[in-house]
Amino acid sequence: MERRREADANFLRFWEAYPRRQARIDAVKAWNQIRPDAGTVEAILAALEWQRETWDSPQFIPLPASYLRGHRWEDERPEQPASKSMSAGAAAVFRVLGGKAS
Repeated sequence: MERRREADANFLRFWEAYPRRQARIDAVKAWNQIRPDAGTVEAILAALEWQRETWDSPQFIPLPASYLRGHRWEDERPEQPASKSMSAGAAAVFRVLGGKAS
């Protein structure tokens, strides 16, 4: 019974951290299939910290069950996160050349 409560609490930590909260029942089934130990739960939550920054658009965020079944927390972290905007210098050059920078 204690293990069940711990699993439920850890799933809730994952669910709250995950940016796309859809298909919860399927996500619970996937969570129960992988039965993550405490170290794996921490690895999942740590991976989500940097992965959330790489997901530019909600449509490209995997469903939670797909994330879990695919062990996506084991994906390699990119060396440099993709820049979402131009540097100030690049924006100035762009404007001088006739473009518009925001």
